[in-house]
Amino acid sequence: RNFRILVNCGLPGTSREHWRPMARSTAAHSTVTFNDVSSCHFMESRLIRRLMRGTPILSGPRQVTVNRDEDDSDATVLRVSHDGYVDQFGILHQRALMLSADGKRVDGEELFTAMHGEALASQDQFAVRFHLHPMIKANRLSDSHGAMLLLPNKDVWTFNAYEDRIDIEESVYLAGNEGPRRTTQIVIHGRARDMIERAYLSHSIKGCYKSGTTLYSILDILASPFGYTSYRGEIIASNYKTAAATGYKWGCDSAGANCDGTPTSAATVASAEYWWMHDGPHRAIILGNYDRFGCGMWRGTDGKNLYSCIFAKGGPNALDTTAPTVVSATGNGTSVAQGASLTLSATVIDNFRLAEGWLRLDATSGTCQGTNLNAWAYNLNVVTDTHSFTWNTAGVPKGTHAIGWRVRDVSALASTCFLIHVTVT
Repeated sequence: RNFRILVNCGLPGTSREHWRPMARSTAAHSTVTFNDVSSCHFMESRLIRRLMRGTPILSGPRQVTVNRDEDDSDATVLRVSHDGYVDQFGILHQRALMLSADGKRVDGEELFTAMHGEALASQDQFAVRFHLHPMIKANRLSDSHGAMLLLPNKDVWTFNAYEDRIDIEESVYLAGNEGPRRTTQIVIHGRARDMIERAYLSHSIKGCYKSGTTLYSILDILASPFGYTSYRGEIIASNYKTAAATGYKWGCDSAGANCDGTPTSAATVASAEYWWMHDGPHRAIILGNYDRFGCGMWRGTDGKNLYSCIFAKGGPNALDTTAPTVVSATGNGTSVAQGASLTLSATVIDNFRLAEGWLRLDATSGTCQGTNLNAWAYNLNVVTDTHSFTWNTAGVPKGTHAIGWRVRDVSALASTCFLIHVTVT
């Protein structure tokens, strides 16, 4: 038999209208409330309800996102967010839930971020509520960080809040035919700022205070000392993905061929990109009116990956508009016996910073589309390089082949294709 464990307070029966305002409150649901305020507000006037044949919403979430996918272990992952607290407290609430493939474990994470990247409001007290069905009996563990949940069939589930302290408080279940029933709820109380101080994912910078207890945000640092005082934005994400390659590619034609750079994107990065582009607020920043950006990734010792991309428009320095150049290349006009190896090299330069390069067989002029022979990436601050590659011609058809060199800089500007011609005999 299946039993319901976590519930909301539920919808009261038609004869119990006086319960409805409470049932509509955020606190009556298994979710987060900020500063004991509901994320959605209703017009409770009886006259208005009669005229409109319902209870109109005065204010509440406008942007609600839902994304469902699977991770490397075939677990089902649900990511949701809403902006119901943005107008009141400037806080965006995001939740991630992961159900294991065997259905025996559910993991959850609450993430509170300041909308538009500013520091969190001083009013940041939250309560995460998990209302329990009346048939579930809860007992708090001795360390106060978890609870044992006893089901009617004597099965036991464990609720674990890890570093957070839990409380078991009274609740009410309204959805039963027998009327309101007494039950309990698991509640985690805290301050959103505490998450930052304990190194949770945040737009604010841990331990970096600009005044009192107000933390600097990344956007503050972009403005001063770096001088990006106009439009600024940041998106962040985290996951526990492994670095196994996936089918994600970039810079490809409509057939998925002739891809630029490395042909695959690691699952770590690809999953973060997917989540950003399937979440409205993050996608709006990515597609916003910015003219420069930078992204970084860090992997913790616990296997957690953290991602950050910073966006800006305008700034203290002009945009880089000069593409890199392939200055020279060896091997033009040479011949090589089929199956033998030939070492090729090219010298490249850029006025700013090189990012990556590739070498292609039977390349076309201009865009260098062809079969990848070699692709590589540069470390930071490389502006000139001579790259060498030993080409094994085994299996290459006899005849004259165009070999193309091309590089790209960190401003996403690419050189024209530098072609040499080699004859395989």
